[in-house]
Amino acid sequence: MRFLRTQKGFTGLEIALIVAVVSAVGAAGYFAFEARSNAINPKTEQTPQPAPAKSEVKKDPYEGWTTFTSKINKVSFKYPSDWKNNVQVESEGGYSQEKGVITSPSGFELRFHNPVNGIGSACPMPCSIVNKNYQAEKIPSILGKETWVIKQHTYDTADPQLNAKRIGLWQRYSQDDTFDPRSEQESGPMTIFAVSLGVGYETVMVRGSYPESSPQAKLDLKQYFELPDLKDAELILKSVKIQ
Repeated sequence: MRFLRTQKGFTGLEIALIVAVVSAVGAAGYFAFEARSNAINPKTEQTPQPAPAKSEVKKDPYEGWTTFTSKINKVSFKYPSDWKNNVQVESEGGYSQEKGVITSPSGFELRFHNPVNGIGSACPMPCSIVNKNYQAEKIPSILGKETWVIKQHTYDTADPQLNAKRIGLWQRYSQDDTFDPRSEQESGPMTIFAVSLGVGYETVMVRGSYPESSPQAKLDLKQYFELPDLKDAELILKSVKIQ
């Protein structure tokens, strides 16, 4: 069949064919241009970058705590602000001492005696007292003397009324002292939990425990020393400073 051109110009079919050819040529040119551009400047995929790590700020374990400062010498330490402070200064014969207990809301008692003269203990031989160390941690020395935080169970095989689980500061006063704070068990007098004030033999005692009649005192050693108050007591002992 033959299509005739009208007097006015191209037929409708011819116009449609022309548009289709022009479109095809244009599309081919566009894709050829894109291919050539990519060959010259290849596109690189952007590798996602990991987000910068957030710097961890270590929380101060003593945040919000109260600082105790001695009224008669340069002893200080920190304790939780909700613990009740009953330490008082006592004077007798021109000699002043600070004595008392700082008590937690659940009844843990931190005993403070400053200064203490003539601390000593005796145990008739054969001695029935047993000191069983649960844990001992060496901490920075106080006034240049070897210092430890000791968690200890002391009991008397001849007297069941003595059954104390205590935590306290201990110092080696001289090389003649052969006590090993890491030893698991030792028979003899109760360990003296005290540190030197640097003036002669004067010392300060800082130690803590639950009353032996309390429910906490009936717990085994692991449960007892994992109690929150014992964790706080450990921090208190580590904060003790003597200048």
